[in-house]
Amino acid sequence: MMKRILFLLTVVTLLANAAAFAAKRYTIDAVRIHADVDSTGGVWINESRTYTFKGKFSFATYELSLQGIPEISNFEVSEGGSKYSEINSKDEERPGTFFIERKQGTLLMHWNYEARDETRTFDLRFYLRGVAVAHADVAEFYYKFVGTRQRRWK
Repeated sequence: MMKRILFLLTVVTLLANAAAFAAKRYTIDAVRIHADVDSTGGVWINESRTYTFKGKFSFATYELSLQGIPEISNFEVSEGGSKYSEINSKDEERPGTFFIERKQGTLLMHWNYEARDETRTFDLRFYLRGVAVAHADVAEFYYKFVGTRQRRWK
């Protein structure tokens, strides 16, 4: 009798967890990007992304190609005016922290949070040095504001 009860509890637990994992998803409700070009040819990028989460999520990764970007710096992640703290290891998954990683011509910005069945807006900020070029008759600035690569969420 005890084995039968234990078996039923195990089955119920597995089914409940399967339903929870199946329901996990997010939508991107808004993306707002502001680029401010300075007199040196540098550009401040401020990007706000509003997500609605269904299920539990704990981190995000923003991927940016570094092609045509000589230097990128001054990273910030914030939410509701509260800045996240930069850490040195992606393995430290404390909410309210972020980590910058460079891999094969790509910059990865990872940040940690706790979200469940809610809407949240994350603000990303960074500086691109030397991407705007002024000529005698025209200025050039090329930057892919919204790329084709999927941002990863968990």
